[in-house]
Amino acid sequence: MHLDQVVNVHCTDTDKENKGRVVRIHPKGIDVELNDIILKFNKLKPNLYVCNYSGLEFVIKT
Repeated sequence: MHLDQVVNVHCTDTDKENKGRVVRIHPKGIDVELNDIILKFNKLKPNLYVCNYSGLEFVIKT
């Protein structure tokens, strides 16, 4: 994972997939810009990041 990397963000509630861009990397996870919104993803397992936003769950698998 590196800055400005484009990642696939999957919404588990709507089963939709969108492209996001990594804007920040921190010890507990990453921040991803998706449609002009910054989502804060927490690292749960190696290569698995999860975020809850507006009642929806988003997942990134690398």
